[in-house]
Amino acid sequence: MRLVNKSKTATVLECTPEELAMIGNALNESLEVIEEWEFAARMGATRAEVEELLATLSRLQPPE
Repeated sequence: MRLVNKSKTATVLECTPEELAMIGNALNESLEVIEEWEFAARMGATRAEVEELLATLSRLQPPE
């Protein structure tokens, strides 16, 4: 992973497909193991926001 650009409103990273898969796997695990009542406090985002981010990352993965 490489930092491409960082500003007050956005951070641009360059990731390998393997790195994207690792991030996606970690997000998926958080959805599986963190209970609803503590999800936002532990993740800093709602379950819906994490699900949306995971869906976006899935679309970015190259086809196998």
